[in-house]
Amino acid sequence: MEGSIINRTIKNYNDVLSSQKEETNYIIATCYTELKREYAFQLFLLSSRRNEMLNYKEFMEALKQTIYSQTGWKSDCMGSLTDEGPTSDTALEIHYMNTDRDASVISIRVPELYARYQIGESITSIADSVIGTIREDDRFCLAQAVSQCKNYELAKEHLFISAESIHNEEALTQCIYQTVGDIAICSNLKLLDRNGKMIGLKVAPEFLKLWKTDENEVIKAAVRNSSKLYPARYYNFLKALFMQEYKGEDFMEEDSSSVLLEGNGDKCISTTILQHGAVAIFYPGVCRKICEVLGAESLYLVFTSVHEVMVSAVRADVSVEEMQRRLHNGSRTVKELEEKLTEQVYCYDGKSNCIRLAKGEGKVFQCDE
Repeated sequence: MEGSIINRTIKNYNDVLSSQKEETNYIIATCYTELKREYAFQLFLLSSRRNEMLNYKEFMEALKQTIYSQTGWKSDCMGSLTDEGPTSDTALEIHYMNTDRDASVISIRVPELYARYQIGESITSIADSVIGTIREDDRFCLAQAVSQCKNYELAKEHLFISAESIHNEEALTQCIYQTVGDIAICSNLKLLDRNGKMIGLKVAPEFLKLWKTDENEVIKAAVRNSSKLYPARYYNFLKALFMQEYKGEDFMEEDSSSVLLEGNGDKCISTTILQHGAVAIFYPGVCRKICEVLGAESLYLVFTSVHEVMVSAVRADVSVEEMQRRLHNGSRTVKELEEKLTEQVYCYDGKSNCIRLAKGEGKVFQCDE
């Protein structure tokens, strides 16, 4: 602190040094004396405090009560208990879910906590640290997300969509989805996202009863929220090849849409995370924006995998058969069956603002603005 003896002494030392350089030895001696007094005083305070310090059992009880008062989490001390202090096997088990059915427990090592208390850290500060550690733990975050899934208003913020082939029966088991041609637009819940790795949960029909809503509302909400969680991006192949940190380019904003004019080939559209990025073309306003920039009324959509879609303007000199050949050539590199989305070419119809099979049959996906 600014007013401590040490800081005042150092300040006095600097002030005097600048005006009385010839008295250097006297000043150093004075400074040394002041520092010795401060050190002795701190030793006295520490010695006095030891007489008032809680023993280990008292400390643990106070810590448990402090954590409970701030969070409602109950806790148990596991391992050897002595008045003198914890042993190496002692741990504090925090029950951070307050239901009998949720076995949600995180263990915190106690020896380090008691050592921090012994050198002067307050119990409140230690409790805050423990609470913060738990709230950053993946298990806690996952449990919280699962708990929030019970409430639709909270769950909506975690909804997102993925695209699957309707022939991938395993992926569509116990999942609500909407079909367009031979593609299924599936609803999912994001439970945890850490370091680029995400844990998700498919929305099963049972959720609709719990949420008291219908399938169409959930899918629409998932589409809207997905565009916020994982925004659409344009990917330049050369930049992706040579730039390690390249994450695609935003083209939805007015001042950034010109990136779609780079080169003369098809435009690769995905999301910020690339995983299951082909769904970006179903986001609100994406097809409309691409048409606007390219000066086209309709678009060919070639889904080379579940991760991306190649987009080009519909032109009189390019047939559906030609686009089919491009799809066949592009999808040959996809070896994993679950990564293959479709063998059909799709089309965005600008007049009706919908996505459908280029041949015209099957169900359509009505795009939002």
